[in-house]
Amino acid sequence: MKNKEWCPLGWPWNRAFCGFYELVSSVLPALDVQKVVECPLFPVDKPGDPVNNIYSLVLGVSMSALGLFLAFNIVWRAVGEEGLPGIADSIKDAVIVVALTLLAPYVYNATAQALNTVSYSLIGDIDVGWVLTWIFAQLGIAIAIGYFVPFIANYGVFLAITLFLASLTVYVRYILIQTLIAASPLLAVSYLHPGLRSMAKHAVSL
Repeated sequence: MKNKEWCPLGWPWNRAFCGFYELVSSVLPALDVQKVVECPLFPVDKPGDPVNNIYSLVLGVSMSALGLFLAFNIVWRAVGEEGLPGIADSIKDAVIVVALTLLAPYVYNATAQALNTVSYSLIGDIDVGWVLTWIFAQLGIAIAIGYFVPFIANYGVFLAITLFLASLTVYVRYILIQTLIAASPLLAVSYLHPGLRSMAKHAVSL
């Protein structure tokens, strides 16, 4: 859910620099306030997407593991003292896990779309054009006279590194969110096992 028509640069810079800004912000997303605050959508409705393929693979493996775990758990409780109430609890937990596994991407996308709508609405009322103009001007000055003034060159390098590191955090956040959603079936199944429950809680808390 990306507002492609949004450009933070106002007149007279909008016509001349919005295309350049869109190109640079696609590489350095820290320059795009929308990309900094938006929640990336999970490509659940794109069967050929690599992330969706990973999710489908993890889902298949998780369902197989759930079937084995459920069969073993039912036998264990049947021969133990818990009997039918224990078997009913195992089946109830398995149904909850299956529901969470299948609905997790859709619930996340619905939540992300709602948050993005609010974020885009708030960002649209904020004038950040002067900040971007200042950044581009500083980098341009560093490139133009940095050879003659070492301090300006060092300042330009520092500013470029800062933008790179800020953009790197945006990429890491994006990858982390996509990874957690793709691994949600495995995390849901792991929650059933007492030994893996703490690991699943820690991963979800991220």
